[in-house]
Amino acid sequence: MLAVTVLLFVTHLVASLQPTVVIVLDTSKSMELQNKHENVGLALFEWFDYIPDNALVGMVQYNTEGNILCNLTSVKNNLDHCFSYYCEGETCIGCGLIKALEVLGDLAKHGVIVLMADGENTEPGNDITNMQTIVVSTGATVVAIAIGDEAPVQKLQQLANATHGLFFTVAGNKPSELVDCFDEAVKLAQELASPTTTTTTTTTTTTTVPPTEIIAPAVSVDRKDKSDMRMTSKEPLPVWLILVVSAAGVGVLVLIIILLMLVWRYLCLSPTNGFYQVAYSEKEDVWTNKLPPR
Repeated sequence: MLAVTVLLFVTHLVASLQPTVVIVLDTSKSMELQNKHENVGLALFEWFDYIPDNALVGMVQYNTEGNILCNLTSVKNNLDHCFSYYCEGETCIGCGLIKALEVLGDLAKHGVIVLMADGENTEPGNDITNMQTIVVSTGATVVAIAIGDEAPVQKLQQLANATHGLFFTVAGNKPSELVDCFDEAVKLAQELASPTTTTTTTTTTTTTVPPTEIIAPAVSVDRKDKSDMRMTSKEPLPVWLILVVSAAGVGVLVLIIILLMLVWRYLCLSPTNGFYQVAYSEKEDVWTNKLPPR
């Protein structure tokens, strides 16, 4: 029994150190406008291929109510199977947040909720402002993504700031924009899962100084195509390394030239009267001058 308890504790400890992200999808009817739901789906399927192997990812959706699509998993194939994007109903943003916290459970303190919304909440009592206190009390961090012109930008940004998260605005017509947002969410989750970040968070929470509001960076709509970034598998060599290698190559070439000149001098030339003259052309004169007169 003791061994089982220790095993469960170790398993929970390892899981708590894994980057943990829950995607909250807006599947309300308005997401069908301008094919925003299709672009979100394309972005997710692309992002699934680049999720770190040690990351835990879950998915929920909300429209008139919230539903869990996939509990936390590190198996990428599970995410492909659980994802279904059918848009209908109203917009209950609070329902999606409640389900996201349910998926996170005890890992909420070091977890990241990626909340997407393209419009205002329409269900009474489930507005972002009403849910903010609940989310903050769990310690979860929110990465809020405002999709399109009708999104509740101010409320989403306030929620991200209150949880020390990130806030992005995207047009919703470019999947690469959303992939970038998901990547930033994973980076934030990795920071939260690191021991250094955990200690810092605890210190900040216990301090008596009121926390300073953090203005999260907004994502520009004009972003580079994700394919240009992902196709580059190797970073360019630093300039200093290129200069050192070039200098070494020139030095070797000069050394080879000097050695060839020394060999040529040794084999083909001979010293005579302080000058170097061709040896074989001087042989007759040397012997002639040294013969005794008759």
